[in-house]
Amino acid sequence: MKQRIRTCILALLVVSCYMAPSSPSEKSTPSLRATFEKYVGSIQKSDLRSLFETVTENEKFFFLTTSGQLINTRQGYYKFHQDWFQEKDWEMPVELLEVHEGQDYGYTTAIFHYSGKTPAGVRYFLDSYFTLIFRREKGNWRVVADVCTPISRSYADADPSLRYSSDQMFLLDTG
Repeated sequence: MKQRIRTCILALLVVSCYMAPSSPSEKSTPSLRATFEKYVGSIQKSDLRSLFETVTENEKFFFLTTSGQLINTRQGYYKFHQDWFQEKDWEMPVELLEVHEGQDYGYTTAIFHYSGKTPAGVRYFLDSYFTLIFRREKGNWRVVADVCTPISRSYADADPSLRYSSDQMFLLDTG
């Protein structure tokens, strides 16, 4: 009888080990892909609060803009997005190309297809690669670096299918 009780207790312990919930950090940590999707969705909705839930809390930051400007603080990154989100009539579809999720660091590479208007009202197109580097902070993935590399820039008048390079637009404006 004692042997049976010991066997039952041992079986219950083994089963409870397999059934035990994972640690809180494992259960609540969104994947890198999910964090990337929240980041992009926040930008597409011009939602600063939600965007900065995915950005490091450290003041040091690395952001290389499509124009080659280096912004190296979290506050500078915030100000850049705050100013951008004031603009109207823009969109930015994104194609996710790659996700690499390591133990403490990860990165995503994507292409964004930005479309907006210049101050003169001319439609502007910008396609760029952007690589986000993430680090785990307090159990969540946070962006610590954002590097944008332009692929192409173009402009369009009334017919957006007819696009012009910067040099072509300069010639059109001087003619």
